Amino acid sequence: RERFTAIRDGSITLPAREKDIMLMKYFRTLTDEEIAVELGIRPVSVRVHLSRARRHLAELLQKEEGRL
Repeated sequence: RERFTAIRDGSITLPAREKDIMLMKYFRTLTDEEIAVELGIRPVSVRVHLSRARRHLAELLQKEEGRL
């Protein structure tokens, strides 16, 4: 439960584009191609944004675990 809260809170701090793409990918379960069409970007850009967002969340979780 604490981890879920940390992920939820951490996702709020992500840059808008990363946050939007994470929501589309994991909550709306859109494919990279569908996200790309919706945002008017290339699928490779979607993957780059997802990679950055996951890295940012991982860093936030590591910091959070260090505080516990």
